Amino acid sequence: MFRKGCECFHPDYGNGVILRVNKQGFAKIDFQTESEPVWIPVNKLDDPLSTDDNIKYIEQLELRGNFEKFAVTENEIREERAKARSIKYGKPFKIKGLDEYLSGNKPDKNDEPARTKRIEKSESTSESIGRFENEDAEITGPEMTPVYPVSLRNMPMPAPDVPTFCQLFSQCISAEIYAVRSRYKITRLLIHHAECVQMTADSCVYCMELDSDVFYPEGSAVTIWETRNASEPYGTAVVASCDNSIILLETQSVFSDDISGMYYSVDEAGLLEALNERLDEISQTEPSPILEELIVHPVRYIRNHPIQAEQLGQNNAFASALSQPITFIWGPPGTGKTETLAKIALEHVSLGHRVLLLSQCNVSVDAAILRVNQLDKNRYKGQCVRYGYPKAPELVENTALTVSMMALEGNSQMFDKRDSLMRELRKTPHTSPRYLEIRKELESINEQLLQAEKILVRKASFVATTVSKAVIDKTLYKDSKFDVVMFDEASMALIPQIVFAASLAKAHFICAGDFCQLPPIVRADNSALEADIYLYTGISNSVYRNQCHAWLYMLDTQYRMHSAIANFASRFMYRGLLKNADVTLERQNIASCRPVSGEAVVLLNLVGSHTFRVDSSKINLMSALMSFGTALNIVSQNHSVGIITPYNPQSRLLRCMAKDFALQENETNRINCSTVHQFQGSEKDIILYDVAENRIPGIMLSKCENNYANRLFNVAMTRAR
Repeated sequence: MFRKGCECFHPDYGNGVILRVNKQGFAKIDFQTESEPVWIPVNKLDDPLSTDDNIKYIEQLELRGNFEKFAVTENEIREERAKARSIKYGKPFKIKGLDEYLSGNKPDKNDEPARTKRIEKSESTSESIGRFENEDAEITGPEMTPVYPVSLRNMPMPAPDVPTFCQLFSQCISAEIYAVRSRYKITRLLIHHAECVQMTADSCVYCMELDSDVFYPEGSAVTIWETRNASEPYGTAVVASCDNSIILLETQSVFSDDISGMYYSVDEAGLLEALNERLDEISQTEPSPILEELIVHPVRYIRNHPIQAEQLGQNNAFASALSQPITFIWGPPGTGKTETLAKIALEHVSLGHRVLLLSQCNVSVDAAILRVNQLDKNRYKGQCVRYGYPKAPELVENTALTVSMMALEGNSQMFDKRDSLMRELRKTPHTSPRYLEIRKELESINEQLLQAEKILVRKASFVATTVSKAVIDKTLYKDSKFDVVMFDEASMALIPQIVFAASLAKAHFICAGDFCQLPPIVRADNSALEADIYLYTGISNSVYRNQCHAWLYMLDTQYRMHSAIANFASRFMYRGLLKNADVTLERQNIASCRPVSGEAVVLLNLVGSHTFRVDSSKINLMSALMSFGTALNIVSQNHSVGIITPYNPQSRLLRCMAKDFALQENETNRINCSTVHQFQGSEKDIILYDVAENRIPGIMLSKCENNYANRLFNVAMTRAR
């Protein structure tokens, strides 16, 4: 934090002393090079250079005449920024061949025969990897040939070369596709209630509410059927967002206003097939130095000493992301990971770099683009954009950040015509020749608007979207070039998704997440996909062995939780490295809430309650009643509260109780009920963790593989302030 009296650095002036900071986030600074104080936004400041480095930097500025602002070009400012970074931080490591790769001159491959030998070896072992018996055959449910994944124990981590990596993980993805389409076969489910919530430039968005939690990946293909036994689909859509029991469907064609009473089916494996295609493309092309280093050589950066002070804190993570080719940011709960990523993105944009930010879910993407918008109000329109369907209300109709709305604003006449055609279509019988004419006109308009969106994406300096969108959209993975790729919530992503993201990065790859939180959700048994990228690169194991990794930088100060909660998490999950900010002292006001005033962590013993089996899950009526009753007490004291549980049926029961109570009291539902997986990334004043167990814990609370049970409890506990 920059406050009155602090020293700071600005690339246009060098070192200075802050005289005052106002509420608007501007600092009045006394620079040695200026006769009068200068007002500068706080988010444009950095830590001061050392005395000697500052003198050298000032001399460089004076030699270039950089204080005559009218004589300075934008490129010169970028060069001086880059020099300042180099003077202050240097480069802890360099990747062999990266400079040649960036300049367009590929380095000589003296070891080409050895590389060819490795590829031949990997091809010779392809029979043992296992593929579909008929790879050209259509994959449909029970007629598929089973594919068995490579287990975590047998998967070479890291892989000996890029082709071997792609082949082995391609087998795991194929096995996951089989598990999804056989164990969770495609069925047609009734749409009880659906409402059209938005018509964008090239699509309609429908909101469907279900009676249970679902985990459909964003971007999954959806088919709409008029009846359960219909032979032809009514239309197609994709899952734009999936939050607990609420699904947002984005259609690429015009539907009726109300699709309630129809049926839908979801193919969750479509995105996995696209990911396999991207892996195949990676295996057949020459990998970038960043990609090869990430896949083949991550263990060479393990150091035989504990994590150092230079690898702790937001400033060090920020500096590494600007100077190092590969940076992993370890962000425990409440440590300001989104804020750090936003600052890194803006700094790269200021250096003239194109930046792509990816994440597993829309919530994380929305949070990142909104934080970028808060930190930099002076950028030009279209410089930073949100691609895809946003979930945050502030972005849904935002014509300055959301690509679809920007395309709509720039083609208003075309959209008015589209609106008129849609109204006419609703009144036209399906048997009329005019009906087909209208549909063709609408398709033409939608295609033109879609092209307008793609142009906006190609021109933007910062693009934020989901990894699912990037995997299936050629505008991102083929038609665009990005200097910097950032991946948020990396611990929940599949390793091949991370590798795909890294393949898009020319100069810098930044991976942010927390390997002490939940791993990816995988349906195939005994699959190496259960591992996260931190395990693959050896980062998490090096931390557990009291070593460190040169790529890893930890955000070590948390601003969310009461110290009693944070200290527990720090001791048992974060090696004692997590510190508390002063603002957490205010959390004692929340801890004074009834029914147990003054305590931040409380255990409620429900021995004797009975747990029922529901399908392959569990439900406990007594613990649900106790949790909900306690939540009502907390809500009456004007605190936000969430009830989370490991089991879907228990979550469904609690949600129904909350809805019924809100309906009876004629008020909005103020009690959030969800599973732990769905609640990761969220926070409340008080969290009630309903484990729904009585005597012998189930697999969710006792699974030791990949430290799963501890990670689940860590996520549940650290949602609370």
